[in-house]
This record gives sequence, structure tokens and C-alpha cells, in this order.
Amino acid sequence: MSDLEIIGTITTIFVFLLQGIPLLRIVQQGTVEGGRQKLSPFLWTLLSCIVGIIHYSHMQQVTFIVCNGGGFSLHLLYTLLFIRYAWHLPHKRKPIAIWVAATIGVVSFVVVVAEMMGDDTRKIFTGFCFLVATIARYFSPYWLWKRALKWKDYSLIDPAVPIGSGINCCIWLDYGIVYILPYTVLISMCGLVAALLQIGIYIYLYMGRHTYAIMDDIPVRCYRTDPVPYRFYPPLRESSDIPYIYMDPNRRQRYVRRRRDHYKVKMD
Repeated sequence: MSDLEIIGTITTIFVFLLQGIPLLRIVQQGTVEGGRQKLSPFLWTLLSCIVGIIHYSHMQQVTFIVCNGGGFSLHLLYTLLFIRYAWHLPHKRKPIAIWVAATIGVVSFVVVVAEMMGDDTRKIFTGFCFLVATIARYFSPYWLWKRALKWKDYSLIDPAVPIGSGINCCIWLDYGIVYILPYTVLISMCGLVAALLQIGIYIYLYMGRHTYAIMDDIPVRCYRTDPVPYRFYPPLRESSDIPYIYMDPNRRQRYVRRRRDHYKVKMD
């Protein structure tokens, strides 16, 4: 194994470990409520790793088999933990069943079709499937980016994951260019774009974290960094130069955009 393969394998496993950080919050809370995590990113990664193992086993590339095998093991654990803490919620059961059934169906389809093909055609087919699944994996948290932009809450995005993913993609991009591996180059470029996009959203929201709330016709500067209640916008928090603003978290809170960086609080 070359130095790039060793470094890339270590960073890949490290990124897979970072992707399990949201589950720590779920385990602490004992529920998946809160709007910060869904099952789809775990299943997309699981699907990508399974197809990657199939593809690279035909290509006889041990390095990528190890990387995808580690990702498969970790994300299988993440998926089981998510289902464990989400199954008691009736509105979560149907989406979970659909996503799991779709993942099993896609994997079965790839395996059956690949076995019906010749060696050369099988490598092309499994490589294309791995390419599509991996690109979908990189962009699977789009719903979280959309929610962060809507709520203007940078705390929804964990910067460690895109930073680690970006570094990892740069390493594999260099490896793909050196050894002339088109699939690796294309996948790494897509992953790098997704990581830079997520980092850009985080920086944009972090730079605009100061906002103004209008309470009793008095504009007050405050932060919007408190944990997000389920299905509600984040509550307002005190700034260093204004008194603390307390709002009952058990009451519904809605923030209505009035004009640039001004919000009015309404209670249901």
C-alpha cells in the first residue's frame, strides 16, 4: 500500500466515525425527535458501501474494500440505533420501512444483475452503480442544509463532518489522479463540492448569527443558537449587552420574517 492509500483509509474511517456524532445526541435524548437527523443519510452510505464492496471485490482492490467494509459496519450500527430510537414513534415507522425495503431492493437488484453479466461488463455496471450511490450519499443531507437556511441556524450543521470529508476527498482525488482512476477522481470531486457547499452554508449562517427580534415594539439584538425544538424554530437567546429573554419552550413559537434581519415573535 502506498502512503496515499494508508492516509486515505485512515481519514475515510475517521469520517465515518464523525458521521455518527448525531447519534450521540439521539442516545442521550432517547428519541429521534428534534429535526436534526434522518435515516436516509445512513442508508445511502450503507448502500454505497455495499455496492463499493461488490465493485472493488471484482476489481481486486483491497484498500477500497477495507474502506467500504469499515463504512458498512459503522453505518449498519448507526442504522440499527436510529431504528431502535425511532420505532416507538408511529409517524416514523412507515418511512423507515419504505427506506429499508428500498435499500434491500436496490442491493438485491445490483447483485442479481451483476451475476448475469460478464467480467468486463460487470465491472462497468457495478462501478456506475457505486458512482451514483456515492454521489447520492454525499448530497443526502441536503434536507438539513435546507432546514438550516430556512431557520438561519448554523448549529444544525456540524462543521467537523464536511471538513473531514473535504480533506478525505482531496486525498483520494490526488490518489485518483496519480494512478489514473476516473471513478475515484469523479467521486472525490463530487464529495469535495458537497463538503465545500456545506462549509459555505455554515460560514454564511455563522457570520449572520446576530439578528434582531421585535418584542413589545422594542428591537433587541440576540443570538439564535439554542437547540431547535421539534417542528419549531429555535428560541431566542440573550446577547451580551441586553437582558435575558425567556420564552416558555412548551408554547409554540413562530418567527415571521418582516424585513432583512428583523423578526417578530408570535405565540399560538
